[in-house]
Amino acid sequence: MDKKRRFKAKIAGKDYTIVGSLSATQLNTVVDLVNQQIEQLTELAPELTNADRCVLMAVNAISDQLTKEKRIVELEEEIAKLKNEPGPDSNVKDSRSRPTLNGRSTKGMIAESNQQTQTTASLENSNQPSQGRMEQVEFPFRRK
Repeated sequence: MDKKRRFKAKIAGKDYTIVGSLSATQLNTVVDLVNQQIEQLTELAPELTNADRCVLMAVNAISDQLTKEKRIVELEEEIAKLKNEPGPDSNVKDSRSRPTLNGRSTKGMIAESNQQTQTTASLENSNQPSQGRMEQVEFPFRRK
């Protein structure tokens, strides 16, 4: 549990004491932003009282918060969906049913094998002499 601190701030010309666990740096940033927004509202609508400006700021802040929370939920759902999709080299969705070799998952081996197959195919299509082709390819499976 974070220790509560008392922080003195001047917002719109009035002194306030804020109690919370945020750092002084973060609270200074918040107070600076609040004062900037109040100044902007004063320039845009000088006929409003400070109370009206503060209400408008609160409405804007809550609106921004809801918009950001909605975006966070969308991104979390997208991440969850991406985590549940199989990768480009995988034909198996459930990791428990993946093939194994001596108790080890072959997932990485399959990816390496596919990569090696592509490398071998590209070398076979090149104009290199046949002797040089096999020296450049390393296969993940070797007999002992």
